[in-house]
Amino acid sequence: MGKLGKFLFLATLLAVLAQACFADLVAPPKPYVISSPDGSHYFKMVPYKKDVWNKTKATGALYEVRSGNDKVIYRVSGWYSYQVFISNDGKYLIRMGDWPSGMPNAADLAIAFYADGLQTKLYSTLDLLRDAAKVPRSISHYQWLEKVDSSYISSEMFSVVTVEKVEITFDIKTGKILFSEPTKVSETK
Repeated sequence: MGKLGKFLFLATLLAVLAQACFADLVAPPKPYVISSPDGSHYFKMVPYKKDVWNKTKATGALYEVRSGNDKVIYRVSGWYSYQVFISNDGKYLIRMGDWPSGMPNAADLAIAFYADGLQTKLYSTLDLLRDAAKVPRSISHYQWLEKVDSSYISSEMFSVVTVEKVEITFDIKTGKILFSEPTKVSETK
């Protein structure tokens, strides 16, 4: 292999390694709005302006849509989530945990449930996994969640499918697990 061949090989190798490293970075928190399935309520999540990475200073507010000014129903603070779901009446909020790093542990939030802005139930990734040693990992993170199914939220249920192909369905009012069962491979696609 000549000098040009070695150079091209090393350049390609470095490009692939650099891409793998950057692909494993977490996006910075940013403001966003999510609406209830029927559009009657919305939740606004806002990171701390002075330091978006300081998630303990983030805030959120749940609003009811009105013909005049929208009405604030409740406010939350002390956490940031990249993904939340709200019920049609705005009373119940489901907060998804961040992209966890390292190995699964009890400190890694999977899902938290709220009623009127107050936490009712919290699950760690370890709470929802059957065999934490088998979860897929990247360079610095792991994946526990395969799919979220919020289509039942209007009937007061919320489901997730883990990477282990287990569907877990929760009562959105209490956060309690209603059932947990293996899925068929075709159901998760």
